Amino acid sequence: MRYLVCQTSLVSASDTQRAIAEELVHTGIDVTLQELKALTAFLDNPTPLQPLETVDFSDPEQCRICHPRQFREWSGNMMAYSALSPTFSALEALGSAFSVANGGSGFAAGDHPTALFCQSCHNPADTLLGSFPTLSDSNGHAMRDFATKAGRGGISCDICHQISGPDTSLGLGRLGDGIANTAFALEPGDTKFGPLDNPEYSPTHASAHGQDINMQDGYLRSGEFCGTCHDVRTPPDANLDDEDLRNLVGPNGGSGVIDPLTLEADVIHGPDYNRRHEDPPVYQGLANFGNEFIRIPVDGNGEPMRDDQGHFIEEEVFMPFLSTHTDNGFSIPALETVDVRYDVDVPTGIEGPLQINVRLRARAFPPRFLRALATGRPDLVNEKMVDRNRIVDMVSAAPVNVPIQ
Repeated sequence: MRYLVCQTSLVSASDTQRAIAEELVHTGIDVTLQELKALTAFLDNPTPLQPLETVDFSDPEQCRICHPRQFREWSGNMMAYSALSPTFSALEALGSAFSVANGGSGFAAGDHPTALFCQSCHNPADTLLGSFPTLSDSNGHAMRDFATKAGRGGISCDICHQISGPDTSLGLGRLGDGIANTAFALEPGDTKFGPLDNPEYSPTHASAHGQDINMQDGYLRSGEFCGTCHDVRTPPDANLDDEDLRNLVGPNGGSGVIDPLTLEADVIHGPDYNRRHEDPPVYQGLANFGNEFIRIPVDGNGEPMRDDQGHFIEEEVFMPFLSTHTDNGFSIPALETVDVRYDVDVPTGIEGPLQINVRLRARAFPPRFLRALATGRPDLVNEKMVDRNRIVDMVSAAPVNVPIQ
């Protein structure tokens, strides 16, 4: 149900309420009457936002009063759980252990290239607050166990809206190689930044436009803004590649047991394995549009290995920190379609036509990835979580009757 807005004593309040009541966000979340009444009462007697910790990070619950739709979008989003996700925590812990086992420094606090490499994006507040221990002081605990109240909010309202522009101090990014790896300028305080040239007056905080660095739609509307965290580039001297991992799709079979530290495994394919690397691809089971983590093994001299035709040998691995690159060639590009052909053997005696039902389904993680995490950190990920990794029907096509050829 949608509600009209009552007139208040503040013009800005009525304008804000009207915008909230009449405009829908992409998720279709509406504002409730209770939320509108709370906003009206607050704007009649507004108070400044109060910081959570020693620096100015506000509680998202405070933002909720004036931005109820946005709060509900955020609270049900992965951004709200970025610092506490057990899947992320297990991946970070395994990556840190793998780094140390191979001569690296791990991902805890300290003065080294990989210091808080993951937390810088997943929990920027506590990274800035200095809340995390060194590897020796963590006693094997996941970094999330040391998160403060501000940090537990993950990518909260203040994280994105206190970014004024890209960080150019190192030539963009902690590696100086582009807008990636937390290449943002985070300015905690009373001013909240957004993409609007002329933001409306707010009685609770100052508002400003983020620097656009000559981008067409402004920095805060650009892919570069998202890329400050979602473009992950591992440091070249972090020793995050695995020289001993055997091909996970090895032709010799194997038990499928994964070593918790090296993640070494030798796994055979089942009868539904799709040879999607072939031209044209051969689909024997479900067409999988997921990406692949790929590594190129090296020889004893550190040179990339090649096959008899001179092509690089590529092996699929479980974890991103074991890979040299990600193969995105099997995903469905935005706003595009992908054709998949199935050759189905129909048993003798079956008469047509046959009815074909097609649907596109998705889930957050491949089950084998979660089971790999559970092997190394069963305190964080377990089989029950694998079962809760539910499959979501994205779209279904109308049934089609086809003749038997």
